[in-house]
Amino acid sequence: MVETPPAEPAKPPPPTAPTPELRAYAEWFVWARRQGMDVARCHAAAQAVERVVINHGDAAAAEQAARTAMNTMQSPTVDDQHQAYTAWFAVAAVDMGLDLERSHSFAFAGSEALRQGADVAAATKAAEAAAGLPPT
Repeated sequence: MVETPPAEPAKPPPPTAPTPELRAYAEWFVWARRQGMDVARCHAAAQAVERVVINHGDAAAAEQAARTAMNTMQSPTVDDQHQAYTAWFAVAAVDMGLDLERSHSFAFAGSEALRQGADVAAATKAAEAAAGLPPT
């Protein structure tokens, strides 16, 4: 009798868009940055808001959580996905002045390309294309 090896568990399909929580995280990171906060405080605010979004809180609760987190600064631990997505989003929204949707398209395409092994130049091309920008 020939024994067949056990099948590997199916991998989930790659995401096609950022989750609402990741979108909120990036948007509130940029909000905090525009308040003049350092990067650690921006991540603290974004993490606090992400928890509010997960728990279906409203905009007022999100802002209160962000302000509290910025003022009671604890050094947040930020995973690679949040770091990468937020960095790409901040470049698009702050440095390039893109609107929210184009900034999210830029961030998602750039961070996903890097996650899949592309180099920064290829990831940038993917991000620009996703945001409808002319290639550089």
